[in-house]
Formats: sequence, structure tokens, C-alpha cells
Amino acid sequence: MHTVCINLMRALVTLWHGEFKGLDAGSGMYIIPLEMWEAIGEETLDSNHWIPAAFVRLLPNIFTDFVNFTAEASAFWMMYIAPHVLRG
Repeated sequence: MHTVCINLMRALVTLWHGEFKGLDAGSGMYIIPLEMWEAIGEETLDSNHWIPAAFVRLLPNIFTDFVNFTAEASAFWMMYIAPHVLRG
């Protein structure tokens, strides 16, 4: 579980930053601008006020503190937070 959650999350975030193994955007529109990442990070941090502690530990800011994401935080973020902050 840990390897899948952490490695998949790290690969997706670096892809969305445009830093995945030297790939550029190509014909896709999947690179998320830094200004949007800042907002996503703030929304992730603010979500801690609304998530019961029984569900997950405190989530760090995905933009400024991504290195501290655990497998638990990565799995929770991908399942419950990402669909809301990445919509549109």
C-alpha cells in the first residue's frame, strides 16, 4: 500500500507540475499552473478543520510541504480531496 500510494501520488504531482521525467505538456492540458497549486495547497490545509480526526491525520499543504505526505495522507488526498480541488 505504501509504495503504491506514495509513488503514484509523487508521479502524478510531478506530472501535473510538468516535471515528470523531462516530459513536456505535449498536446495535453494537464499541467497545473503554480498559482493554482498554491490555492490547492491552501484548500488542502484548510480541509483539516472539516475532516474528523478518525478519518485521517492532519494533511500538510500539498504545495509547500509535499515531502511530508505519508501513504495515508496520499491515499486520503487522492480519494477525497483531489476530486474537489482538481475539478474543472
